[in-house]
Amino acid sequence: MQRRAITQMYIDYERETRAHLLASGVVGDSTVINGIITALNWLTPTPHPFKVFSSFIDAERWVIQHFNRDLRGQVMAQGIQRAAAPCGSATPAATR
Repeated sequence: MQRRAITQMYIDYERETRAHLLASGVVGDSTVINGIITALNWLTPTPHPFKVFSSFIDAERWVIQHFNRDLRGQVMAQGIQRAAAPCGSATPAATR
């Protein structure tokens, strides 16, 4: 059921997805669930690079590789701000 909903979301929002998503890195702590998510994406590929990870840091590094140089610089600057910010405080998100 969820696979159909996700597939329909990509169909309904394909133009926006292609325009605004460069890559998706999904993080999960269950090897079984991560394997299921990977298999579902083989059946219904996303319109952008997609990969499942077991750690946030690995996912973040992989996603950032898909950014152009300017955007990577913005993210790295914000990452420094995020690392220095107190836990739970918000920092601006990177945009394309």
